[in-house]
Amino acid sequence: MSDYDVVIAGFGPTGAVAANLLGAAGMRTLVVEPSLTIFDIPRAVHFDGEVMRTFQALDLHTQISEVTAPGVALGFTNGRNWNLFEQDLSILPRSQGWDNSNFFNQPALEAHLRAGLDRYASVTCCLGERVSGLKQARDHVVLDITHSQGDDATSRQVSTKYLLGCDGASSTIRSALAINQQDLNCDEPWLVVDWLLPKDIEINRRAYQICDPRRPATLVPCEGNHIRWEFMVNADDDLQAIEKEAKVRQLMAPHLHRLSPDLTPDSGHLLRSKVYNFHALVADTFQRDRVFLLGDAAHQTPPFLGQGMCAGIRDAENLCWKIVGVLNNKYPTGLLSTYTTER
Repeated sequence: MSDYDVVIAGFGPTGAVAANLLGAAGMRTLVVEPSLTIFDIPRAVHFDGEVMRTFQALDLHTQISEVTAPGVALGFTNGRNWNLFEQDLSILPRSQGWDNSNFFNQPALEAHLRAGLDRYASVTCCLGERVSGLKQARDHVVLDITHSQGDDATSRQVSTKYLLGCDGASSTIRSALAINQQDLNCDEPWLVVDWLLPKDIEINRRAYQICDPRRPATLVPCEGNHIRWEFMVNADDDLQAIEKEAKVRQLMAPHLHRLSPDLTPDSGHLLRSKVYNFHALVADTFQRDRVFLLGDAAHQTPPFLGQGMCAGIRDAENLCWKIVGVLNNKYPTGLLSTYTTER
């Protein structure tokens, strides 16, 4: 008999949702995550109504709503400040029963997803551990689990019926399975900025895509007074200099009027400024026998439609009910092969 029904490698939003879905079904689940704490800088900032339905199914929608703000409007402007297009998001049909666009605080959302697991005695979470090796057998997977903190490193072996690789863009699970990725050739460096304004400043909550060919930019008021900026990095930019606070505030300055006439380049607190290379990648397959890839381990998308995290949560929603049904002998094992084609 296997030690676990499912082992989940990675405890970001995708892994945490999968753990909640499996825990609710009583599956013996182990989650391993190398980091000891939740990363305290926002990364994803948007999810849609379909994802909120998943949170509702997990009975976590009330808590998550507290760290979420609905999208108000989305506008496209050009370098001459002409209004190209604007959509009032509040009037769109709510086909999922929830707002179509929701901006949120990722560290707070992850905390609620993890706290949800306290309801399930069948789920064990081990921080500071990672899957360092795997070997598939006919009816189970043998995993090497390494605990490494400081100078101490210990390893143990566990067996599981299925392994979910939710371990991000640099997935060790994907590498261990030698699964290649299709590159959709959308590699672009962008400066990602998180900026926090005082709570007493009222801001325009419209999101903007600034279609200026000299430097395209994205401006998104998120939950509370957290503002996400993204600026395209040009070929002649100094990558180190562009991350410096003075340069970041210079880039924000021409667009501050869109948020409030009372803002100056010195306003607010800079939480992060970092150049990232945006990618569009899809793994050749999301399944190798009893091992599955979910989230960024399976696919990466540029952030402009806010669907990166959403896609990972949909992976978990698609796969977990199938695994539960197969383990409960309700469905044939072949059902699991639909995961890659459907996703």
